[in-house]
Amino acid sequence: MRILVITAVEPRASVASAAAEALAAAGHRVERVEGKGGAVGQAALTARLAAARLVGRPDVALLELSPDGAAAAAALSAARVPYVIYGSPTLLEAAAGPGAELMQAALRVACNGARAVLVPDDAVAEHLAQLAGVEEMELLAAGLDLTNLPLGERGQARAALGLPEGMKVLGLVGPLDPATHLETLSLAHRHLAGVALLVAGDGPAEGTLFAMANATRPSSPVIHVGPLTPATRVITACAADVALTLTEGRLSEESWALAALGRRQVVFPAEGTDGVAALYPEHRTVFEASPEQAPLQFVLQAALQEEATQGALPDAAVASVRRRLDAATRWARLAERVVECA
Repeated sequence: MRILVITAVEPRASVASAAAEALAAAGHRVERVEGKGGAVGQAALTARLAAARLVGRPDVALLELSPDGAAAAAALSAARVPYVIYGSPTLLEAAAGPGAELMQAALRVACNGARAVLVPDDAVAEHLAQLAGVEEMELLAAGLDLTNLPLGERGQARAALGLPEGMKVLGLVGPLDPATHLETLSLAHRHLAGVALLVAGDGPAEGTLFAMANATRPSSPVIHVGPLTPATRVITACAADVALTLTEGRLSEESWALAALGRRQVVFPAEGTDGVAALYPEHRTVFEASPEQAPLQFVLQAALQEEATQGALPDAAVASVRRRLDAATRWARLAERVVECA
């Protein structure tokens, strides 16, 4: 089958590029059309698409839809090529500004002409619904590179960090900036006797973290594992009883990684939290807290108590979630969906 893959998203962030590799691996003839953003990028993308059409009509196309990619849908419709849309997170940038109404109309036409519209998360789905009036969408998240998220044994991770095996441990993973509310976390942690706090992250609020480490009791240490890297993310999560991703507004991508590592987590209210919680339907794994000292303290205690009474998440449940979140699995499913719509 001849399949055209079109994207105006940077290749390193492009899901369509990964799907193209999965399609090629399945034996399909894949041609890629890539373009940069802006009006010049739109013209280049349309020109490249027209050139690709001259050598034969594709059976189906995958269009990674971005604010600058809607024009490609018109060219596909004119050539009577069926196409599937994958909504890029860059669509979240297309809320207002000059030409917003024209862009919204173009997005609406593009989505209405598609055989299927797939989105990576609830935020993009809600944005497309508001921006272009799209009603029917399929959720297909981009997935995680599990090679950077190997499972580890809790005792070994704690030994590597110099922590006693029986100590209760919280693990904060993510950027250290004002949105993380480190001061609030510091106040809440002071009321948790005998609980260590590990931190994997860096940013402008590092000074607050170092002040926390100097002020805490030896029985409840605050330990900066290091800047956020694949290695510090994994060892912090594996050593912790409960992980934290304390950012407001939109759910941190770290929450998905922590779910893949089999950790219960405390989060601030954010879009997408329900999706993470739904990964483990038979277990309570996500605890929401408001960014205030007393509520956060009580939620941290509740999450630690859940881990203590229920035990770690079962290996079979974690393995099932990892299969669902595996990027390779998601890309293969996106490729299958494109073929189904030919």
